[in-house]
Amino acid sequence: MMSLIQRCSSAFASSSSSLGSSWGPSLARLFATVSITASNPTEKDVAERIAAALKGSKRIEVEDVSGGCGAMYRIEVEASDFKGLPIVKQHQAVAAILKDDIAKWHGMQLTTRASEPQAPVSS
Repeated sequence: MMSLIQRCSSAFASSSSSLGSSWGPSLARLFATVSITASNPTEKDVAERIAAALKGSKRIEVEDVSGGCGAMYRIEVEASDFKGLPIVKQHQAVAAILKDDIAKWHGMQLTTRASEPQAPVSS
């Protein structure tokens, strides 16, 4: 059985090359159920990648806390994917999604919490 960290890593790897308009209506439905707080395109990109990898995302907040230079981010993620996982496993899952970004950043303030699973969105 694949762990959450492995699923997040492979979900990001398979989706990162297709970021943008090719995601189509299914991505729009996904984000319609996720509350994303981001004030610039980089923050929004980070939040969208987390939401795409963690299908049970309910709330994602990303804020550049480095004064706008993109060196440090405060990230809060609430997702049903985390239910039953210790905080360290939740953080590892998010770190796996953002692995390439984290290598370029000075730091990250990460807060995660489990939420109840959301009802499926009908199409």
